Amino acid sequence: MLTPKILPGVAIDFTSLPVVIAGFFGGAIVGLITGLIAGIIPGIYFGFIGGILGIMGPISLMLGKAISGFTIGFLSRRIKIKKHPNIGAFLVVILGFIPEAIWITVLFLYIVPFLAFQGILASKAATLYPLILVPVLSKATFEFISFALITSGLSGNAYFIQSVNLKFNLGYYTEVKTK
Repeated sequence: MLTPKILPGVAIDFTSLPVVIAGFFGGAIVGLITGLIAGIIPGIYFGFIGGILGIMGPISLMLGKAISGFTIGFLSRRIKIKKHPNIGAFLVVILGFIPEAIWITVLFLYIVPFLAFQGILASKAATLYPLILVPVLSKATFEFISFALITSGLSGNAYFIQSVNLKFNLGYYTEVKTK
């Protein structure tokens, strides 16, 4: 699930891909709920197994993924580029990542060091987390660019859209015509 590792506690993972797809096609609430669920296992990993965040691991990852799922779902209902749905999808996913990037920045620069200094986190090494902010944001940006490309491909695929609408009645539409 979590490979390859960039630094201890930093690994490329695609656990946000279902959140992005659910938010984009299902809307804000579907994205939010999917984000909360999708953040549990990586949160446990980065909190207790492969990281030093402790209980902040699951809390921070669940919140971050929920924020991006909600934002992508919200934007997907408001930004429509009918002539080129792929471009609209790409923009929605990239713009939807911005609030999560802000959350990551606040978390690593302020919340984690504060909790470490207060003795709430188990390890004083958590005070070093501001130093890994750039690698974490870099890997997250890479992931979200990948998710944007995948989502833009799906948004232009009439068969995928038709299947999603038939199975889940989500109301997402596309201007792409089938032959």
